[in-house]
Amino acid sequence: MLDYLGISANPTCGECDACNPHLPRPWANSDLTQEHLVASIPKEDIALRIIDDMAAFEVSRNNVVRALTAKGGRSELSEPLRKHPSYGQLSLVGTGQTNKLIDRLIHKRLVIERQAEYHGTRYTVMALMDSATRS
Repeated sequence: MLDYLGISANPTCGECDACNPHLPRPWANSDLTQEHLVASIPKEDIALRIIDDMAAFEVSRNNVVRALTAKGGRSELSEPLRKHPSYGQLSLVGTGQTNKLIDRLIHKRLVIERQAEYHGTRYTVMALMDSATRS
């Protein structure tokens, strides 16, 4: 576009590691693995936040998992899920492990599931369990 406007510009900045392959990459020899990264993610806090924030919208469990893992396409999700700060934060965890995480939250009585209906179709929604009913 700059060429079209008659402005000459250097196509690379020369400052980042993408433009300058000679820059040091201290992480290249690291023993850090994907498992280390997954272990460091505050998975429960992230899941509880989106479940609490989405309770009023009656968003399906499947769509919460899709939003947390960024699976299935952002455009297929409702606007509150697409714009939620937790969107994609469990992408390294994956769909299967995120569903297991939600199952653990239910087992720990932090989350409750119930059935909702939309145009004759039933689906599962979630909400945080009231602290008074957790005992």
